[in-house]
Amino acid sequence: MLYYRQAAQKGHAGAAFELGKLLLKESTSNSTAAQAKAFALFKKAAENDYIQAYYELGDCYYKGQGVKKNTTRAAECWEKYETAFLKQQNNSIHGLYWKDLPYQRPVKYDKNGLPVKYQSQLKDKKEILNYYKKY
Repeated sequence: MLYYRQAAQKGHAGAAFELGKLLLKESTSNSTAAQAKAFALFKKAAENDYIQAYYELGDCYYKGQGVKKNTTRAAECWEKYETAFLKQQNNSIHGLYWKDLPYQRPVKYDKNGLPVKYQSQLKDKKEILNYYKKY
């Protein structure tokens, strides 16, 4: 906890997030001071674009840990988490849209030699549109 605290004081969002999780884990259900400190740390991490902190903020709002219970704010935080997570995944090489493209092979050509009909492993038009919905 000491190292997380020192790093959080220097502005490290990941350390603030981890320290907040430790404070919540170690606090008893009646320890509102530790919950309030954890909430403040999650908020600090979220302000520094640490996306997992949005999820924990949503939990705090939903459960009323360190802050007054507010399901509307909880939903907003969870939506921010989901949006940021998907954006991160789409920009990552391991992301959702970095899969191999489906197999397609031209089976009919026009007079200029350009393909006009393809054979594909995706048979259903809806399946094809869902696959390429990002584009």
